[in-house]
Amino acid sequence: MLSEKDGIYGMERWRDYMREADRERLIRQVIAKPARQNHLYCRALIWLGRQLVACGYRLQQHYGNVVEVPTLQLGN
Repeated sequence: MLSEKDGIYGMERWRDYMREADRERLIRQVIAKPARQNHLYCRALIWLGRQLVACGYRLQQHYGNVVEVPTLQLGN
């Protein structure tokens, strides 16, 4: 015969399982966003990357390669 505590424990455990299932469902929804939303995000990143490259190119043209990369010297 199950006691009242066993019933309460069973209900709490069932609620925990349901919360975990809801959490997993939300995670899957976030991961599987529609391609349209991901497409816009990727296009924005591509545009930003191109702008940064163009800006870097203009800076190199204006200032030249005046900065020397320091060499690493290891001591004995």
